[in-house]
Amino acid sequence: MLFLHSNGVGTSRAVRIYKTYGAGAVQLISENPYRLARDIRGIGFRTADQIAAKLGIGKTALIRVRAGISYALAEAMDEGHCGLPVEELVPLTQKLLEVPAELVETALGLELKDGAVIADDLDGRRCVFLAGLYRAEREIAEKLKVLAAGKPSWQVIDADKAIPCIGRAIAAADNGDFEAGKARYRKLAAASLTPLTRLSGAMVDAAYQAVWFDDHRAINGRRDFKKAVKAMITFAVRDKRDR
Repeated sequence: MLFLHSNGVGTSRAVRIYKTYGAGAVQLISENPYRLARDIRGIGFRTADQIAAKLGIGKTALIRVRAGISYALAEAMDEGHCGLPVEELVPLTQKLLEVPAELVETALGLELKDGAVIADDLDGRRCVFLAGLYRAEREIAEKLKVLAAGKPSWQVIDADKAIPCIGRAIAAADNGDFEAGKARYRKLAAASLTPLTRLSGAMVDAAYQAVWFDDHRAINGRRDFKKAVKAMITFAVRDKRDR
């Protein structure tokens, strides 16, 4: 505890560190304080970097730059990117860590070799991903392919038959413009025909927000829209049963 406190680590974080590393915590952190960002929830690269500086690890130390690769990718992930092209990752890491590009390239090669990050070619560009995120993306893609090739596990909705039902349900809220109602909700009805799409309250709200144009009717309009979607599903199931 004294070692961690003397290097700026608070009590709660110190407890988590000792629970993770046990009696070897001091040695492990002394050898590579950047492992804290990887192993301890609540400790990021910046905190590990501060500890490293107090331990005398310089800015250009290879262990710092290697950890900085994952840090740069995590920063890009916060912007919505699953990975970055090499030509973007290198300058970003260089900027965040304030180190030469050549050192970043060397560190990147070592991280790729150890499997901490993974490279893949996308549209002719070499891109780098955090290993865990890359594997998760691949697994999601494979599952989506299986779903897309399969059949829905729910009753199939006949969009053409359901649209008039939707139109009647929303006619009052839509100023009686039945043709406009059909056009607006045709896509929603058609989407329910695929095994990749389910109608949830959140989806309905999002679709409503995208197509509605009169704010003062928002509350009643959303309620009517949800009723319309429910009516669409009910109509389709009843139609299937009556055939």
